[in-house]
Amino acid sequence: MLMQDVFSDFDTPNPKQWWDEVKKQLLPDGTPSSLLTPTAENILVQPMYFASEQEINVPIPANLKSATLYQPAYADNPVLANQTIREGITQGADAIWITAATLPDENDWQTLMKDLPLARLNLAFDFGESNPSVIFQLITHYKQHAIPEKNRTGAVWFAPLSMALQMGHNDYSPQRAERFYRTTFDSVQADLPGYRFLHALPYHHREAGANLVQELALGLSEMATYLDWFTDWGYSPQDVAARMQMVLGVGSDYFMEMAKFRTARILTHRLLTAWSEEIAPVPIMAMTLMRNKSMYDIHTNLLRASTEALSVLIGGCDALCVRPYTETWGLPDEQALRLARNIPWIIRHEAYVDMVQDPAAGAYYINELTNQLTEKSWQLFLDLEAMGGFEQAMIKGAIQKMVTAQDEKEKEAFRQMKRIMVGTNKYPLKEEKISRKISQAHANIFLHPEADFTPLTAERLSQKLDEVRMKTESSEN
Repeated sequence: MLMQDVFSDFDTPNPKQWWDEVKKQLLPDGTPSSLLTPTAENILVQPMYFASEQEINVPIPANLKSATLYQPAYADNPVLANQTIREGITQGADAIWITAATLPDENDWQTLMKDLPLARLNLAFDFGESNPSVIFQLITHYKQHAIPEKNRTGAVWFAPLSMALQMGHNDYSPQRAERFYRTTFDSVQADLPGYRFLHALPYHHREAGANLVQELALGLSEMATYLDWFTDWGYSPQDVAARMQMVLGVGSDYFMEMAKFRTARILTHRLLTAWSEEIAPVPIMAMTLMRNKSMYDIHTNLLRASTEALSVLIGGCDALCVRPYTETWGLPDEQALRLARNIPWIIRHEAYVDMVQDPAAGAYYINELTNQLTEKSWQLFLDLEAMGGFEQAMIKGAIQKMVTAQDEKEKEAFRQMKRIMVGTNKYPLKEEKISRKISQAHANIFLHPEADFTPLTAERLSQKLDEVRMKTESSEN
């Protein structure tokens, strides 16, 4: 007996009928607005979504295979960093992110790089203000070890605009440093062909309190500025884009972060095609944030990092670095570094989410968030361009004013417990003692002694509360 299509006997309810039923069941005496949840980006999240008539065309990631998983290594301790790198590449890491407050001296550099398989190792360096020097240090090191040019792959996080915004001083304005930019670009082209050195680092602005729309728009504006500079100097947009990368932060809002990385691919594609239809996609890297991490109840940071990693792998990042859960205490130990490597590694092998070009495709809710983030971020980008671009908006203080206002809103929400951090401002372990566990803090924040404009500094949401608890703890000892 053939099964009949029983669904044809029933009418399919339309969106209005669904909403009428929701209001009837949940809001007999209320208003529909109470069902809407506003985000920091002024997006009203609805309790239900329907198929959108607008098709979402998300460009494929620059990495056609799967996201590159980075193992963090902290060169403040070059011996431990070297051990971490060697262990990471044997235990599944695709690449290594090496960071420190400044470029190590010659002895520490040799310790850091000792016995590394440079010919098959993808390295990314972030030494803050010293990043320009890293480029030439690397060239010398590769030549000394006779590493073929085709095997020199990685990145140096040279981000003059992001660094200027952190320092309050623009040492690398194009007027001051055009010759240096040209020399550096030509050197990378000749000796580091597999390296990206021009970075947009909007994750720094996110650490300082920017919301998702601001983060995306600032990253886009930074990219546009670099393209303007170098194409004005005669370089092709294809060559400039081939040296660029964007690094976005990852927060705890699971679905919003997922939509953000899809949005980033749409926006960067839109920006690049304005210069040329033949430009390859610029990789988008994800970096878990410190802003929403705590010093107390430290293992909650592991839970946050796990959901953050999953959200961006579904969102379609090209690369991911999970920072160690104990970094709020200072330099991480071996266990924290191992867990930072294993979180995305387990997700890759358990869920295979980074093997699909757009895993979130077809989800009405994610599509609508992607649409709204795209529209709002592009409009803010255009507003920044109308101010003269990233550099002029920074010098005038417009970026700082915008991000600081958002930072204060989020901190106030944290103080009023509208922004919840479990283990910190809700369900804290009041008897917990951590003062003896704190090591030397690691930070890549610089303040120029002669600031030309107001810098934008990062601060964790729970930082002041952590400091109060630490003082109380010290007074009790």
